[in-house]
Amino acid sequence: MKVRRDDSFRAEFERFQAARRAARAKISEVLGREHFELSKCALLQRQRAAQKAIEEALAKTYGARNARESAFHLSQCFEGAEFLVALQLDAGRFSKAEIEASVSDVLEALDYIWEAARVAGYPLPCLEDETLHDDDEDI
Repeated sequence: MKVRRDDSFRAEFERFQAARRAARAKISEVLGREHFELSKCALLQRQRAAQKAIEEALAKTYGARNARESAFHLSQCFEGAEFLVALQLDAGRFSKAEIEASVSDVLEALDYIWEAARVAGYPLPCLEDETLHDDDEDI
């Protein structure tokens, strides 16, 4: 029975990865191939330039250290942001499986966004929820 479960998991994982690759190809079609045809080095340079721009824009308001940390966390979300823009521009191009695979990547990026918000001093709604305080009183 364990072999069957492992095979099922492996097949599902392979379908998920194939959907992720197909979605990346479609994102490149929607946003333009020139971005996706860049070498890894050139893409990394552009991402670092964007990270630096975020850092410089936030430095005066949040301080150099917090701006640098927020910029780092936000730069981890570029691929998810690309997917969301491409989906908005041409949702019909993506299959349900491709959307599911890409949305999971976006949701994983939420940790980075929340951390960037925390460092910048933005209130985190889940931490201000009244039910959290109510739970403490029950103890």
